[in-house]
This record gives sequence, C-alpha cells and structure tokens, in this order.
Amino acid sequence: MRVRRLWQTQTKPVELLQAARQGDSEAFRGLYEAHVGQVYGLCLRMTADPVEAEEFTQATFVKAHANLAKFRGDSSIKTWLHRIAVNEILMEARRKRPELLDPDSPEFTRLQQADTHGLRVDLEQAIGELPERARHVFVLRALYGFTHPEIAAALGIAVGTAKAQYHLARQRLKALFTEAADD
Repeated sequence: MRVRRLWQTQTKPVELLQAARQGDSEAFRGLYEAHVGQVYGLCLRMTADPVEAEEFTQATFVKAHANLAKFRGDSSIKTWLHRIAVNEILMEARRKRPELLDPDSPEFTRLQQADTHGLRVDLEQAIGELPERARHVFVLRALYGFTHPEIAAALGIAVGTAKAQYHLARQRLKALFTEAADD
C-alpha cells in the first residue's frame, strides 16, 4: 500500500517501474492508471473501433506486465507502452487482413477512393475513414509526435513510405474538411 500512497502523491514513474519489477502489483496499477487513457486513445485512433481499442489496451498492459524485466529504459515508459500497443494492433491487422497493408491491393485502393460526399466530418471520424496504413502513420506522427524513422521502424515500412502515407492522410483529411466546408 505504501507505493499506492506514494503514487497518489506524485511518485515518479521510474520509482513505480522499479517497484513493479519487484512484484508490487499496486505499483503496476499506478503505472496502468497513469497511462491507460493515452494507450486507449492511441488504440482507438488506430483501430477506429472502441471495442477493439479496449481489447488492444488490455493486451498492451498484459504484455507490458509480462515484460517489465525487459524494459531497458532507452525510452520513456509512455513510449514503450505506445510501441507495444502499435505492435499489437499491427500484428492483428497482418493476421486478419494482410490485403489492407498492401498498397497495391484492390481493397487498399477501394478504401483510398471511398466516396465521402455527404459525410458529417469531425476529426475523429475523418481519421477513422483514412486507409488503415495512412491512419496509423497519421496518428503516430500528428497525434503522438513520432518521427518518420520511428514510425517506419514501428510499422516495418521504409521512411519514404511513412512520409508518403502521412502526406496521403493529410491530403485526404484536407479534402474531407474542404468538402464539408463547401456543403
């Protein structure tokens, strides 16, 4: 209980991590409570599905708990958790629908050319309408501040592809908002 009280009084994430590594479940709970909202937000923006976002958030923290000893501290805990979440989402996407990750596939092309006329546009909905790869790149870059090399490494694509997908996402969003403004 000591760590829980410390967490509630601004205990540093590094201290919580050290205690969690030593088996303190309250310390891990503190890490969870400090980061669950951001991880869920990332998952929601990448999947555009609240149920899937909850599942990926849970999977992220289960995997983080199982791998606490492997966390080297090269990045912040937040960055580490975000990378776990992104990897979980991408592994599932590759398993379920590999054609969506292939920019030459008919499904990818169909999603790119989807008719958006009459769509009531708000940012979350617009991001959800992006092709999956473009959405992933956009979310990581624009909302979470990842660099293009970091995005490329996380998604397993070339840096140039990350830049192109980000550009595509921005162009699609611009078109959606321009169309909505014209209506």
